[in-house]
Amino acid sequence: MRYCMLDFKKRGDIRDAYGLACEKLVETYFPWLLDVLDADVVAAGEIKTRGIAICGYAYRAGKGTHCVMKNNDMCWLKGSQNALKHVLSGKCLKTGRDTIYFRGTEKHKFPETSAGYVMGETLGTLTVSIGKRMGCREMGIFVFWKEKPPHVDEKFQICLALMKEMLAMTETRDAKAPQHLSSVVFGAVTELVAIQDAKHRILYANSTAGESVNKEPHELLGHYCYEIWHGRNAPCPYCPVVIAKQTKKFADNVIKGADGRMWYIRAFPVLSESGELIAVVEITGEITAEMQLREKLAEREEEYWRFIDNAVAGVYRSRLNDGLVVMANDAFAKILGYRNKEEIVGKFVASEHYVSPEERPEIVKMAKAGKLPASSDVALRGADGKVHILNLHSRVVKIGGEEFFEGVAIDVTKERELEMRIEFISKMNALRADIYLAVASSIDTSALFSACCASFVRNLYALACIYTKHGNTLEMQAVLPAEHKIKKICRALSEAQESLVCSVMKHGRTEVVIVSDDYPDKNIADIATSKNIHALIALPVIDRGSIRGVLLLGKAGKTDEFSLEEIRTLEEIAGNIGFGYGTITDRLEKIKLSEKLAKEEKMLEVILNNVSDVLCMVNTNGEIEFITPSVKNLTGYSPDEATGKNLLEVIERQDRDIVSREAEMALLLNIPVALELQLRTKSGESKICDVSIVPIKDETGADKLVISARDITDRKRAQELAIESERYKVQALVASVFPSFIPGSSDEVLGIMMEGFANRFEKFHRDDFMKYMCGAEEKGMDKKDAYLEWLKEFFRTLGANIKHHTSGGHLFVEILNCPWEKDARANPIMCGLCKAIVFRSATWVGDIKLATQHTSIAGGDRKCKFELNIEDARKNDTNSS
Repeated sequence: MRYCMLDFKKRGDIRDAYGLACEKLVETYFPWLLDVLDADVVAAGEIKTRGIAICGYAYRAGKGTHCVMKNNDMCWLKGSQNALKHVLSGKCLKTGRDTIYFRGTEKHKFPETSAGYVMGETLGTLTVSIGKRMGCREMGIFVFWKEKPPHVDEKFQICLALMKEMLAMTETRDAKAPQHLSSVVFGAVTELVAIQDAKHRILYANSTAGESVNKEPHELLGHYCYEIWHGRNAPCPYCPVVIAKQTKKFADNVIKGADGRMWYIRAFPVLSESGELIAVVEITGEITAEMQLREKLAEREEEYWRFIDNAVAGVYRSRLNDGLVVMANDAFAKILGYRNKEEIVGKFVASEHYVSPEERPEIVKMAKAGKLPASSDVALRGADGKVHILNLHSRVVKIGGEEFFEGVAIDVTKERELEMRIEFISKMNALRADIYLAVASSIDTSALFSACCASFVRNLYALACIYTKHGNTLEMQAVLPAEHKIKKICRALSEAQESLVCSVMKHGRTEVVIVSDDYPDKNIADIATSKNIHALIALPVIDRGSIRGVLLLGKAGKTDEFSLEEIRTLEEIAGNIGFGYGTITDRLEKIKLSEKLAKEEKMLEVILNNVSDVLCMVNTNGEIEFITPSVKNLTGYSPDEATGKNLLEVIERQDRDIVSREAEMALLLNIPVALELQLRTKSGESKICDVSIVPIKDETGADKLVISARDITDRKRAQELAIESERYKVQALVASVFPSFIPGSSDEVLGIMMEGFANRFEKFHRDDFMKYMCGAEEKGMDKKDAYLEWLKEFFRTLGANIKHHTSGGHLFVEILNCPWEKDARANPIMCGLCKAIVFRSATWVGDIKLATQHTSIAGGDRKCKFELNIEDARKNDTNSS
């Protein structure tokens, strides 16, 4: 093994960064020494100063412990084992001349004494005081290698060069002065300075670099730059250090850090005399604030150009001498007929497109004299060859010593054309105002039409006539001038099937006619002859999409035609007349309707005051808003007392939930609901009422309920008496058939008894059934439907309700509430009564192919259900079964 001992000794103070740099060198090239470091074992020694060196750090060990160099050999001398053990904190078990043992394991064997090993150059000794705890600390790097390799790593060369530089500096500077010029210079630089090896490991960093990440400079040594400042595991894309390494030339770029800060990085390659890359010096300045300002400036500039490009008006800048457009937005280009600004910027020369070329020299002359008007109109020919009138708001600006026109251009071509028609429009406005006044002030249609015709003749026209539609005919309502001949001719125009007026009425579109004395239509020719009218226009009078009539106007003089603007204005006025006609007609109709409604309200009031049923309207909260006077007879409350009261207050408690549920259903489904309930009167008496609930909406669209109630207390009691009477009849019939009942009777005995009851039932009820069926047949009812209605009514007299449905041609009948349920559960005879009634009555309709009882009260079911198949219906006079 060869070894090279590199020592640095400084007379004064030294930065810890140098010691850490030494550690990084050992860590990179001699990792086995780290085991020695971890074990606190001696790595090498020094002749003059007794001590122990541990990976670049040496501690005085006391007398007797020596590490000497003799004849280029390194020998370990046995000395004071106690002192050595004291330094090693008991971790060294044995120290020998050639071998070091610790923790019971042979880790490393130092070089044996041999002339084959040559000691490397000795640079010196670097000593630093670190306090009284361990005495004086010596700092050094001791490097071992085998025979000198053919190529020494460039990183190691850089480290040696830096250390030599440091040693040379310390020997030539004053003890009180800074000992390392590069550290002082780099430390005073406000930018980040870092020296990197070929693999981006940091070999040196100034204080600014450490402060940027809140660390000491020595803490950065040996780390990768992209790891510290950018939080990455690989170099940044477009890193200037990478580029400088590849090109061996200066490189720079702006990189964004992991924390969002922006850095301007410059990389300077350090080359050897042979041109090989040794290191890269990286100088970095934070430009976050500057970049933010640039971004804001770019945003403002983009916003400015976006504002210019989105402006409705044209914005331009052109050279003063020839008018070349150097800047413009799309709006300016489109004014001149181009698609976008790219087609005119740098291409369009204004002086070549003036309609009057002599205008521009005058404008330039005024501009140079400072007398340029605030705005002026200029006529230019655009890309389509059309003339465009631009209203320019310009000023003269000087940019780079050259003068330009700069301003805003507005296309006023249409405005200037419209100005030519101002006189006509003013006249039409006067006419329109007269028509508005007539529409607003007329009390009937006759007055409206007369006022309108007078306005037309007074302002502009020689003839005005209005027709209204009555069925399929037109009637002349007003005409001016009010001459007999004119009236006659205009009336004839409304009666002729192929006339101008009838055509407008039929097709609903405006028609214009230029007439003369020899015009084919005699009526129109007569108008032209009598009043010197040479142009007629007929316009539909429309209101709310319906044609109400026709407006006929005539112009005197040699007029070729009605202008397009005039026709549009007249159509608008005709529409106003139609609106007025419809408004007045509606108003008159409303007056008639109001009078009719008043009469009906009086009649309704009489009816409501005398009707026996109670009618009321309640809101969704159940509060009574209106109620008829008949409530006094039903409940004892007056209408005033009942109004505002909640409807549920006058309903018996057992029926309140039913009423609330049915009312909600009526509102939800928008259907009427009928039910039977009991009311509590003012005196506390209970009355039974038939009630119907109908949902409506009032004039505001709010949900309401209209409720009608009729007192059926007496009728209900009469029905109950009738039901009881019918029950007594049936029970008497049963008693006559079954004078006694012995529990446990056989099915045969029960069958005989049921047959006897059915015969007696048929004897008493079949004739009434046949009469009912004859009446149903006369009404056109189906026999089965008539039978079901009779059966339903018969059971209702017994106090029972039934429902039925048909499936597969079979009839299913279900008794919902048995009239003698308690007796039926105890006595099968009573349960069989309903069966006998259903089955025997079915034979009166037709042949029974099937008669089955699926459920019964006696069998423990809640309801009785029967299935029948009745076919070949017979006539009403068939013999009994």
